[in-house]
Amino acid sequence: MRSETCDILIVGAGAAGLTAAATSSGLSTLIIEKNNVVGGTTALSGGTIWIPGNPVVKASGNDGDLAKQYLDATTGDTTANQDALSSSRRDIFLSKGPEMVSFMVEQGFRWSQRPSKFPDYHLDLQGAQPLGGRTLNPSVFDAMSLGDWCGHLKTTRDTPFVTKFEDLRVITRPRASLQDVLKNWWIRLKEKWYRFSLRTPVSMGLSLTAQLLHICHNHGNVRLYTKTRLVKLVIENGTVTGAILNQSGSEVQVHTKRGVLLTTAGYSRNQKLRYKHIGKSTNSEWSLTNPRGDNGIALRVGKSIDAGTSHLDKLWGIPTMRDPLTGATASALFELAKPHSVLVNRFGVRYLCESQPYGGIVDSMMRHGRFNRSWLILDQNYRNKYALGSLQPWTDSECAVSAHRLFRAHNIIELAKQIGLNHEALKHTIEKWNDMCKIGRDFYYKRGADEYQQFIGDPSMRPNPNMGPIHTGPFYAIEVYAGDAGTRGGLSTDNYARVLRKNGAVIPGLYAAGNAAASIITGQSPGAGATLGPAMTFAYIAANHMMSGTS
Repeated sequence: MRSETCDILIVGAGAAGLTAAATSSGLSTLIIEKNNVVGGTTALSGGTIWIPGNPVVKASGNDGDLAKQYLDATTGDTTANQDALSSSRRDIFLSKGPEMVSFMVEQGFRWSQRPSKFPDYHLDLQGAQPLGGRTLNPSVFDAMSLGDWCGHLKTTRDTPFVTKFEDLRVITRPRASLQDVLKNWWIRLKEKWYRFSLRTPVSMGLSLTAQLLHICHNHGNVRLYTKTRLVKLVIENGTVTGAILNQSGSEVQVHTKRGVLLTTAGYSRNQKLRYKHIGKSTNSEWSLTNPRGDNGIALRVGKSIDAGTSHLDKLWGIPTMRDPLTGATASALFELAKPHSVLVNRFGVRYLCESQPYGGIVDSMMRHGRFNRSWLILDQNYRNKYALGSLQPWTDSECAVSAHRLFRAHNIIELAKQIGLNHEALKHTIEKWNDMCKIGRDFYYKRGADEYQQFIGDPSMRPNPNMGPIHTGPFYAIEVYAGDAGTRGGLSTDNYARVLRKNGAVIPGLYAAGNAAASIITGQSPGAGATLGPAMTFAYIAANHMMSGTS
């Protein structure tokens, strides 16, 4: 067995792990990744981070106070010990998040200087920000700047190049209006410009990953091993002093001087753990996480040394679907919010607000239990104006219909029979929906009632950007699942990201951040980037604590 020594060992090269490595300048840092490329789910994401009071936007001085009110409101009452600990960690996040952003800017990280327009998700709660600004987007970055580390990043030209996450709401409505046609033309023009002016331009989650990797590369103190996985932790006198790794089939023992940081994501790809902690109404195939990650390794090694856990029953819920053309699992976030569509259950009845924040949609879907099947019902008006995954308005749907990923019929009754719904119930649901569309008010679930919903809808629709009748055939249906972007539960940690035992005592030498640790967001997700913002902040905190040499 080969032996190595380092100051800090970081397990997992997503946003959290790379942030910690980028912070650890001056220390010998080894970061390992079990896949052959870095980034994990971060690289597949929109790359946004939610940081109230961030210095990029230069928000008002009291934004931290307002954000605390808002976070407390999204969580509700906190009485249990774990919730009290989460509350304390939320306070640390609010104070250290802007500091982390400033540090990364000093290291050369570039955020989009134009404030994100993404509003907070729950605008009825005290402290919510309806005008955006708490969400940050990474700037477009040239991956070739990584030099010999460029091979650690998976880049592709197969997907549309979008500079920032919020632009996805525009490219999913390519023919909704003349203004949207022009906006989509402008997005494509920008793509051509970036591909002309930069060698390998990357954006969103890939830019976030690449820029952090670039900082690590420039510091010169970071070693990166891919195709290397954690086997077990090494314990000496109750302190974590290293780990046993498997590197392409060979075992390596690493001794650490300052500590081990687990940033290995959660367990969303481990079906056994999903059944155990979340229930039978969940499936790993519906997840948007990296298919080769999220297997629960942090939980396994943590529990083996008596680490505590919390909130294991929580997900970062996002409704998903099978892409009509490719069959790949895809987000249905923007698709559900568009007019000329409704989501119904297996009885053919609406049961939720389709344009509410995506976590609430998944919560409602899961409350209906394992036997619920949800269908997005839409008409030809929808198809003429909006994208459905990679199926564009100008794309023939015959391939998707033949593959039974999209169902099509000339009338609602025939469509209901195809997907196994009660045709009278579905017909009645559509009739009620169409009646409400005449006045633009959803009397049952308040669809389109706030700025967030309107933001992701179609502004050309009046009076409600999220409502439009379903009356023009042919009619279509696609199944929607209770998907996710990862799990929220994990190892219990303190304000310094140190892992705690079941009795609340610190496990010396062991830290966790990102989805490997229990999230500070124990209630409703507050805004776009609420996964990555805290993940990066606590990774930054952990690295600084290890650098200080404090036990």
